[in-house]
Amino acid sequence: MRTIRNATQSGLHFTLDTLGDTVIRLTMRDSTSRLSARWSGGKLHVIAPTGLSRDRILQFLTSNADTLLSRRPGLRYSPGQTIRLDGVTVTIDRQGLAPARILLQGERYAPRILVGNHINLATDEATAMVSRLMCVVARTVAPELIIPFAQEVSARLGVAPRSWKISHGHHTLGRCSSRGEISLSELLVFLPPELKEYIVCHELAHLSHFDHSPLFHRTCDSYLSGREKQLIRQLKNYNWPILRK
Repeated sequence: MRTIRNATQSGLHFTLDTLGDTVIRLTMRDSTSRLSARWSGGKLHVIAPTGLSRDRILQFLTSNADTLLSRRPGLRYSPGQTIRLDGVTVTIDRQGLAPARILLQGERYAPRILVGNHINLATDEATAMVSRLMCVVARTVAPELIIPFAQEVSARLGVAPRSWKISHGHHTLGRCSSRGEISLSELLVFLPPELKEYIVCHELAHLSHFDHSPLFHRTCDSYLSGREKQLIRQLKNYNWPILRK
């Protein structure tokens, strides 16, 4: 295992015997006071307070190894699989014309990802390639699906930003600038309507409160008719149909 004491906010990658071949990405942050871990993109992302000792981090990972491994998501695609999103249906199938390649074909809102017959879909590499094409689909349709949705929510609440735009962020699903401009990730295409609404309302609440204070959460909760905590839990446990980088 690589040393932990050199970890910075840019992150450090290492492995640990008790977690097998899991790649662990450690990030030290001044803004947090506790250790936390979540799976994303096939890696275990650990957030630790700046200055926390190497031994304390190792103890946390070792003592929670069984629980962390049991929560490891197992994203895999299969021939004939249909992934229905809010406005888009993606079909995954086999093709023999280019047996070593994965192709993206079909209509804008009904694309087909065609996997070559020589490719083993049960591998991490194939999963990553299909996931990247899924994100290409999201990037293509997001402006037409996400912005109108956000505008409808905004109009209903009577709260509007200076502008809306689509971003390519995979972990930051929404952002409100100090100028009142809201960016929404293209990955919102993969969320059900209620979770998209949560992200939009969260950013709209930042127009009034540029922090995460109790007043901010009261505002966000009012926008969501008292469902903020419920939707936060749902988003935390949501099974994404793609690998988030």
